[in-house]
Amino acid sequence: MPASVLLAAAEKASGLQLVWEFLSTGGFVMGLLVLCSMAAITAMILAWLHLREKIILPPAVVSQLRSVPNYASKGDIRPLQEFLQRDGSMMARLGSMAVSGSYTSKQECIDACTSKAREEIHYLERGIPLFAICRGFQEANVALGGSLHQAVQEVGPFQDHRSVSGQPAHVQYADVHPVQVLPGGRLAQIVGRSSFQVNSLHGQAVNRLAPGLRVEAVAPDGIVEAFSVEAAPGFNLCLQWHPEWQAGSNPVSMQLLTAFGDAARAWRAQHHTPHRNPIP
Repeated sequence: MPASVLLAAAEKASGLQLVWEFLSTGGFVMGLLVLCSMAAITAMILAWLHLREKIILPPAVVSQLRSVPNYASKGDIRPLQEFLQRDGSMMARLGSMAVSGSYTSKQECIDACTSKAREEIHYLERGIPLFAICRGFQEANVALGGSLHQAVQEVGPFQDHRSVSGQPAHVQYADVHPVQVLPGGRLAQIVGRSSFQVNSLHGQAVNRLAPGLRVEAVAPDGIVEAFSVEAAPGFNLCLQWHPEWQAGSNPVSMQLLTAFGDAARAWRAQHHTPHRNPIP
């Protein structure tokens, strides 16, 4: 894609202009210059997906990008690299690639970042149904810029959400606490009730919810138990508990799995390309 097109795209995205302001002056290491192109890539993603800008550029990442000239003037970008590695958001992962020093040319780095950006947002761009469970729930939050409590039972007023080790599966996966469903969300629409019981087998839990995520349900102690990506097209729901355990005897689990299955079949029907037999 011509640089002029990338520049035009970047200029149209509010909040992205700051990236161009400090990078277009030149004089930085190659990896930092590539962030210019990454800003344009981000602008294209925003245009394609109509996602909120804060999902792609979390405030903390924006703050670090504003400090790039300071890193460059000191000749040490290691603090920036360390921050980007810790942050874990989509833009931070792209930034880590850009400043990794793994590429022999600017164009090679741009191409790699472009490819990675498209890979990262593939499921959101196409509206592919997403149903994340337990660790998948946690990884989705981190991937979009959130953070986790590493041992929630050791944090403030929160309860111990781990299962009892050494017990049979039916004991470990038994329903142990209710979740409160927030009205107006995807989960409420699917289950049609304000609360229900769930199992609990996790030591980690959501600390900072990623920008652009909507809380769908909470535990009695306030821990987030379900969320969705507000601006993403198509079915998406992330749950901390395990609805797949003995789902056939759990009405709520069947509602959730049925909704996901229906969404997956609908997506496949819409995007399926009929197989064509080769001409003999």
